[in-house]
Amino acid sequence: MYRPKIQNEESIQQEYQFPTFQQLVFSQSLNNQYSFNSFGNQNPYEHLFLSSWTKYDCGRPTSIQYIQFSDYYIQKHKQNYDSLFIPKNEKILFHGTPNTCSTITCGRCSACGIKKSGFKISFSGTNTSFLRFGRGIYLAPNSSKANDYNNNQNYNYRCTIVSKVNLGNSFGLLQTNQQFSLPYGYHSVHGQAGCDLNYDEYVVYNEKQVLPIGVFIYKLD
Repeated sequence: MYRPKIQNEESIQQEYQFPTFQQLVFSQSLNNQYSFNSFGNQNPYEHLFLSSWTKYDCGRPTSIQYIQFSDYYIQKHKQNYDSLFIPKNEKILFHGTPNTCSTITCGRCSACGIKKSGFKISFSGTNTSFLRFGRGIYLAPNSSKANDYNNNQNYNYRCTIVSKVNLGNSFGLLQTNQQFSLPYGYHSVHGQAGCDLNYDEYVVYNEKQVLPIGVFIYKLD
Protein backbone atom coordinates (compact mmCIF):
# COMPACT_ATOMS: atom_id res chain seq x y z
CA MET A 1 0.00 0.00 0.00
CA TYR A 2 1.36 3.42 -0.97
CA ARG A 3 1.82 5.75 1.99
CA PRO A 4 2.72 9.34 1.08
CA LYS A 5 5.57 10.79 3.12
CA ILE A 6 4.45 13.54 5.46
CA GLN A 7 6.64 16.56 4.88
CA ASN A 8 4.99 19.37 6.80
CA GLU A 9 1.66 20.62 8.09
CA GLU A 10 0.75 22.20 4.75
CA SER A 11 1.13 18.90 2.91
CA ILE A 12 -1.06 17.20 5.52
CA GLN A 13 -3.77 19.81 5.09
CA GLN A 14 -3.78 19.23 1.34
CA GLU A 15 -3.54 15.44 1.43
CA TYR A 16 -5.91 14.71 4.31
CA GLN A 17 -8.24 17.72 4.21
CA PHE A 18 -7.80 18.80 7.83
CA PRO A 19 -6.83 22.43 8.51
CA THR A 20 -6.50 21.67 12.23
CA PHE A 21 -4.47 18.48 11.93
CA GLN A 22 -2.38 19.14 15.04
CA GLN A 23 -5.50 19.59 17.18
CA LEU A 24 -7.36 16.62 15.72
CA VAL A 25 -4.65 14.00 15.50
CA PHE A 26 -1.61 14.97 17.56
CA SER A 27 -3.61 15.52 20.74
CA GLN A 28 -5.37 12.17 20.32
CA SER A 29 -2.35 9.95 19.80
CA LEU A 30 -2.55 8.54 23.33
CA ASN A 31 -2.08 12.05 24.69
CA ASN A 32 1.50 12.13 23.42
CA GLN A 33 3.10 14.72 21.17
CA TYR A 34 4.67 13.53 17.94
CA SER A 35 6.78 15.43 15.46
CA PHE A 36 5.83 15.29 11.80
CA ASN A 37 8.96 13.21 11.20
CA SER A 38 7.68 10.50 13.53
CA PHE A 39 5.08 9.49 10.93
CA GLY A 40 7.78 8.74 8.36
CA ASN A 41 6.03 7.14 5.40
CA GLN A 42 2.96 6.25 7.45
CA ASN A 43 -0.47 7.63 6.71
CA PRO A 44 -1.34 9.71 9.83
CA TYR A 45 -4.73 7.99 10.11
CA GLU A 46 -2.99 4.63 10.12
CA HIS A 47 -0.64 5.95 12.80
CA LEU A 48 -3.65 6.89 14.94
CA PHE A 49 -5.39 3.58 14.19
CA LEU A 50 -2.37 1.54 15.33
CA SER A 51 -1.33 3.71 18.28
CA SER A 52 -4.86 3.70 19.73
CA TRP A 53 -5.18 -0.10 19.53
CA THR A 54 -4.88 -0.73 23.27
CA LYS A 55 -7.10 -3.79 23.72
CA TYR A 56 -5.17 -6.93 22.81
CA ASP A 57 -7.43 -9.76 23.94
CA CYS A 58 -9.17 -9.55 20.56
CA GLY A 59 -5.88 -9.86 18.67
CA ARG A 60 -3.86 -7.38 16.65
CA PRO A 61 -4.73 -5.90 13.26
CA THR A 62 -2.83 -7.24 10.25
CA SER A 63 -3.06 -6.84 6.46
CA ILE A 64 -4.21 -3.26 7.06
CA GLN A 65 -5.54 -1.24 4.15
CA TYR A 66 -6.74 2.36 4.44
CA ILE A 67 -9.25 3.50 1.82
CA GLN A 68 -9.81 7.24 1.63
CA PHE A 69 -13.34 8.11 0.53
CA SER A 70 -13.45 10.07 -2.72
CA ASP A 71 -13.76 13.85 -2.75
CA TYR A 72 -17.28 13.40 -4.10
CA TYR A 73 -18.49 11.54 -1.01
CA ILE A 74 -16.56 13.68 1.47
CA GLN A 75 -17.87 16.93 0.01
CA LYS A 76 -21.38 15.48 -0.16
CA HIS A 77 -21.39 14.73 3.56
CA LYS A 78 -19.40 17.87 4.43
CA GLN A 79 -22.28 20.12 3.38
CA ASN A 80 -24.36 18.75 6.24
CA TYR A 81 -21.42 18.79 8.66
CA ASP A 82 -20.65 22.45 7.92
CA SER A 83 -24.29 23.47 8.37
CA LEU A 84 -24.14 22.81 12.13
CA PHE A 85 -24.25 25.76 14.48
CA ILE A 86 -22.78 24.22 17.62
CA PRO A 87 -19.50 24.84 19.47
CA LYS A 88 -16.46 23.37 17.74
CA ASN A 89 -15.14 20.35 19.59
CA GLU A 90 -13.71 18.14 16.88
CA LYS A 91 -12.03 14.75 17.12
CA ILE A 92 -11.03 11.93 14.85
CA LEU A 93 -13.01 8.89 16.03
CA PHE A 94 -13.57 5.30 14.94
CA HIS A 95 -16.77 3.38 14.24
CA GLY A 96 -16.80 -0.38 13.77
CA THR A 97 -19.43 -1.80 11.42
CA PRO A 98 -20.00 -5.14 9.65
CA ASN A 99 -18.86 -5.44 6.05
CA THR A 100 -19.11 -8.05 3.33
CA CYS A 101 -16.45 -6.69 0.98
CA SER A 102 -12.82 -5.63 1.25
CA THR A 103 -13.03 -2.71 -1.18
CA ILE A 104 -16.19 -0.92 0.06
CA THR A 105 -17.75 -1.24 -3.38
CA CYS A 106 -20.37 -3.99 -3.00
CA GLY A 107 -23.11 -1.47 -2.24
CA ARG A 108 -24.85 -3.85 0.18
CA CYS A 109 -22.95 -3.89 3.49
CA SER A 110 -23.13 -1.35 6.31
CA ALA A 111 -19.75 0.15 5.43
CA CYS A 112 -20.83 0.79 1.83
CA GLY A 113 -24.03 2.39 3.10
CA ILE A 114 -22.10 4.79 5.33
CA LYS A 115 -19.77 5.72 2.47
CA LYS A 116 -22.71 6.47 0.19
CA SER A 117 -25.24 8.06 2.52
CA GLY A 118 -23.36 8.91 5.71
CA PHE A 119 -24.39 7.80 9.18
CA LYS A 120 -28.10 7.27 9.82
CA ILE A 121 -29.65 7.26 13.29
CA SER A 122 -32.41 5.01 11.94
CA PHE A 123 -29.89 2.17 11.60
CA SER A 124 -28.70 2.49 15.20
CA GLY A 125 -29.15 -0.84 16.94
CA THR A 126 -29.39 -2.83 13.70
CA ASN A 127 -26.63 -5.19 14.79
CA THR A 128 -27.20 -5.11 18.54
CA SER A 129 -30.16 -4.90 20.89
CA PHE A 130 -28.09 -3.12 23.56
CA LEU A 131 -27.66 0.64 23.20
CA ARG A 132 -25.89 1.84 26.32
CA PHE A 133 -26.85 5.50 25.98
CA GLY A 134 -29.89 5.22 23.74
CA ARG A 135 -30.29 5.42 19.98
CA GLY A 136 -27.38 7.31 18.47
CA ILE A 137 -24.12 7.00 16.56
CA TYR A 138 -21.45 5.34 18.70
CA LEU A 139 -17.78 6.18 18.16
CA ALA A 140 -14.54 5.51 19.99
CA PRO A 141 -11.12 7.18 20.29
CA ASN A 142 -9.58 3.69 20.50
CA SER A 143 -9.60 1.64 17.31
CA SER A 144 -9.64 -1.59 19.33
CA LYS A 145 -12.84 -0.46 21.08
CA ALA A 146 -14.49 0.20 17.71
CA ASN A 147 -13.38 -3.25 16.59
CA ASP A 148 -15.81 -4.78 19.12
CA TYR A 149 -18.71 -3.65 16.93
CA ASN A 150 -17.64 -4.99 13.54
CA ASN A 151 -17.58 -8.71 14.21
CA ASN A 152 -18.69 -10.60 11.12
CA GLN A 153 -18.22 -14.33 11.56
CA ASN A 154 -18.87 -14.97 7.86
CA TYR A 155 -16.12 -12.71 6.54
CA ASN A 156 -12.38 -12.67 7.17
CA TYR A 157 -11.88 -8.91 6.90
CA ARG A 158 -13.04 -6.35 9.44
CA CYS A 159 -14.02 -2.76 8.85
CA THR A 160 -13.61 0.41 10.91
CA ILE A 161 -14.81 3.79 9.64
CA VAL A 162 -12.68 6.88 10.34
CA SER A 163 -14.67 10.06 10.91
CA LYS A 164 -14.24 13.68 11.78
CA VAL A 165 -16.73 14.36 14.58
CA ASN A 166 -17.94 17.60 16.10
CA LEU A 167 -18.95 16.68 19.64
CA GLY A 168 -20.04 20.18 20.62
CA ASN A 169 -20.70 20.33 24.36
CA SER A 170 -20.24 16.77 25.59
CA PHE A 171 -22.13 15.38 28.60
CA GLY A 172 -20.09 12.91 30.66
CA LEU A 173 -21.65 9.65 31.87
CA LEU A 174 -20.13 6.82 33.90
CA GLN A 175 -23.12 4.48 34.08
CA THR A 176 -25.41 2.90 31.51
CA ASN A 177 -28.64 4.78 30.81
CA GLN A 178 -30.50 3.31 27.85
CA GLN A 179 -33.32 5.89 28.14
CA PHE A 180 -30.91 8.82 28.23
CA SER A 181 -31.79 12.07 26.46
CA LEU A 182 -29.40 15.00 26.15
CA PRO A 183 -29.94 17.92 28.53
CA TYR A 184 -30.45 21.31 26.95
CA GLY A 185 -27.18 22.84 25.74
CA TYR A 186 -25.40 19.52 25.15
CA HIS A 187 -24.71 17.83 21.83
CA SER A 188 -23.09 14.47 22.63
CA VAL A 189 -22.36 11.93 25.35
CA HIS A 190 -18.89 11.05 26.57
CA GLY A 191 -19.13 7.58 28.06
CA GLN A 192 -16.21 7.58 30.47
CA ALA A 193 -14.22 4.51 31.41
CA GLY A 194 -14.13 3.49 35.04
CA CYS A 195 -17.55 2.17 35.99
CA ASP A 196 -19.68 0.43 33.35
CA LEU A 197 -17.16 1.06 30.58
CA ASN A 198 -13.61 -0.23 30.27
CA TYR A 199 -12.84 2.19 27.42
CA ASP A 200 -14.12 5.64 26.53
CA GLU A 201 -16.74 6.08 23.83
CA TYR A 202 -18.79 8.93 22.41
CA VAL A 203 -22.37 9.11 21.17
CA VAL A 204 -23.93 11.77 18.96
CA TYR A 205 -27.63 11.99 18.21
CA ASN A 206 -27.45 14.21 15.14
CA GLU A 207 -26.20 12.64 11.90
CA LYS A 208 -24.74 15.96 10.76
CA GLN A 209 -22.13 15.84 13.52
CA VAL A 210 -20.24 12.97 11.87
CA LEU A 211 -18.23 13.31 8.66
CA PRO A 212 -16.99 9.89 7.41
CA ILE A 213 -13.71 10.27 5.57
CA GLY A 214 -12.24 6.80 5.15
CA VAL A 215 -12.17 3.20 6.23
CA PHE A 216 -9.70 0.64 7.52
CA ILE A 217 -10.01 -2.92 6.22
CA TYR A 218 -7.96 -5.45 8.17
CA LYS A 219 -7.66 -8.93 9.62
CA LEU A 220 -6.94 -9.99 13.19
CA ASP A 221 -3.98 -12.24 14.00
